[in-house]
Amino acid sequence: MDLPGRELFANVAISNPLEDLQSAIDRAAWEVSVFGGTHEVIETTNDSLFDSFVVHLERLRNGWAGPQSIAPSKEIVRDISLAAVSMEKVLVAPDIEVDEDGTVVFEWKNGGRSFCLTFTGNGTVVGTISPWNAAEPPWRANVKDEIAIAEKLETESISAFIGR
Repeated sequence: MDLPGRELFANVAISNPLEDLQSAIDRAAWEVSVFGGTHEVIETTNDSLFDSFVVHLERLRNGWAGPQSIAPSKEIVRDISLAAVSMEKVLVAPDIEVDEDGTVVFEWKNGGRSFCLTFTGNGTVVGTISPWNAAEPPWRANVKDEIAIAEKLETESISAFIGR
């Protein structure tokens, strides 16, 4: 499959590339991109891959997008795993962006707007809707607080993005 400007599993160390790649394509049509050496985006069409996202994020190593890029920390991966419990009813899989500093952002798009969950490894997740407006302010929740996260995801404005 030829995707101009894109590489499948770019700079991700995988134990058996052909088996893992074929399995990923069959399961979820994974597509990984590096944009200007600063981001990696994992796109999928499968709605139940949060555990798989964690596995793929754990495989990233420092230098994945150039010498200055940092892989997601163990704390970020842990936070995503904890928050994923609250996301089991999410019907639309997000694009996952790994920033050069290791921060991980789950992004859902709907028209000209987007909803993001940002993980920085400090035990919290931040939810934001863009473009921002006063009726939908950013919020922060402890990744262990399943109820608080689930309540935020069930609001009408966010469920429009995630398909709950």
